[in-house]
Amino acid sequence: MPKAFFRMECGADVSAITDETQLAKLTSRLEKMRDGTERPVFFWPSGCVVEGPVAEHILACGIGLPVDDASAKEVGMTPDDFKRVQVVYDATLARIKHEDMDLFRAGAIIGYDDDGRYLRGPNWAQHAATIGEDDEDEDEDK
Repeated sequence: MPKAFFRMECGADVSAITDETQLAKLTSRLEKMRDGTERPVFFWPSGCVVEGPVAEHILACGIGLPVDDASAKEVGMTPDDFKRVQVVYDATLARIKHEDMDLFRAGAIIGYDDDGRYLRGPNWAQHAATIGEDDEDEDEDK
């Protein structure tokens, strides 16, 4: 049975989890809803180790990492596969547009501000130099 750990905190639908050992690993907190009421929200904390179908799911989605080589082999994924699905998951969280995926993968952008302009990533200067734009010019952002 593969084992994996969560790369980040991840919400959980407790009604869909039937394994008591997996349920026992969940954490909860009260969160305010839009209507002003509070209700418990369940999640797996970052670093939490799970196994079986939950592990397979978080590995395939890019939410988790295998705890060992045996778990990686069991799900049939290579280190490159894990990196690829992690980037796609992270891009989805950041709401990256399809046409900007290359910039995201290169670390040139990390997302968008409220006006839809790029939030510059650690490699923005390289990108700006490649396209011949001044790194300090704010107007070239989308």
